[in-house]
Amino acid sequence: MAVGLDHTIVDVQDREETIRFYRDVLGFDYAGSTGRFEVIRINEHLSFDLVAKPDPEPRHFAFVMDRQRFEETFQNLKDGGYTYGDGPSRMENMKGPGRSTGTNGRTYSVYFRDPSGHQLEIITYEA
Repeated sequence: MAVGLDHTIVDVQDREETIRFYRDVLGFDYAGSTGRFEVIRINEHLSFDLVAKPDPEPRHFAFVMDRQRFEETFQNLKDGGYTYGDGPSRMENMKGPGRSTGTNGRTYSVYFRDPSGHQLEIITYEA
């Protein structure tokens, strides 16, 4: 069997606000509550299990998307008035997409933060 990542626990300040952000801006599905966790389905192989924590330590998550989904998500960020940037050290310059390198080569990337301060990156690979 191949190895994959099934889920990861993500500490968040406000679970409801985070659910709305991941659902409405990034287009991920809210799969419901398990009691302790609120489950966000990233795709059929991966979920984020959100758990409330008053002061979460910021992490970095990079989401690869096809070009159309990337453009739609980037537009959602702009339409929602979210701050974004074209690089990990330029997350507030309101420019993008920038150029970066992912696991499989050169990408176009946009960087921004979720409501708990986690650094997020959306990427699409060059055609």
